[in-house]
Amino acid sequence: MNKTFSINDLERISSIKAHTIRIWEKRYNLLTPQRTETNIRLYTEQDLKKLLMVVVLYKQGMRISEIAQLSLTRLQELVLDMKIPAEAQSTIIEQLMLGVTDFNPKFIDDIIIKEIINTGIENTFEKTIYPFLRKVELLWLTDILSGLHYDFAFNQISRFLWQNLKFTQVTYYLTHYIAIVPPMSHTMPILIYFSHILNKNKNKITFIGPTNDVTDLILSKKFANDVFLTVYNPLNNLFYQKLLDSGHKVIMIDLAGEYDSTNYPNLRIITAVGEMK
Repeated sequence: MNKTFSINDLERISSIKAHTIRIWEKRYNLLTPQRTETNIRLYTEQDLKKLLMVVVLYKQGMRISEIAQLSLTRLQELVLDMKIPAEAQSTIIEQLMLGVTDFNPKFIDDIIIKEIINTGIENTFEKTIYPFLRKVELLWLTDILSGLHYDFAFNQISRFLWQNLKFTQVTYYLTHYIAIVPPMSHTMPILIYFSHILNKNKNKITFIGPTNDVTDLILSKKFANDVFLTVYNPLNNLFYQKLLDSGHKVIMIDLAGEYDSTNYPNLRIITAVGEMK
């Protein structure tokens, strides 16, 4: 059975108010949800993906009236053109994509190791690894790449980084960071890399990773004076809201520039790799 979503699910995932989604449907015929016998809207995964693509373009400044006139093919083309970093090393990324389509972890490892030897880990992450992950994400979103390839790519990069980046115990440190992401999140490679950078700069890292309920961490006296390090994923807005409402200091890594709330004085948003150095 195919998964369906309510309009409230779409609001939580996309950060677009349910009222706005209804207006977009009525005025621009943007989505055509199914209806239950009691007239409740039900959306498919394809509806969700289309809405997320619309949001990408909408946040880039396009008018919704313009977006609504686009074919699905054109919508996919514009999303890919606008969001894949221009400085990406395209040839190397295409080689990594070949490793993904062939499910070949050794091939992926060999390419990344060669890049690290030639240009260093920071440059490799910024110019190769992150653009590659972003491309995989967008290819999945636009139905060009399967969910299985999507999972494989992110899990392989997480494994590589975890095995190859050195973390050291720090006795005297500047700040203690608690590294967390929402459950089932594909942001682990980014969390691992930025945790490494912070640790390299003499900060203490407690790496928790995916956590099912952030409430226990918020209430723990052990972490009362520490900074939470996380990575933004629009599928988990409730997770970040709980974290920020707690009053704890939070550093949120958002390299795609998708988080648009500035209402929290306890929040610092990182939008570029170099900002954490």
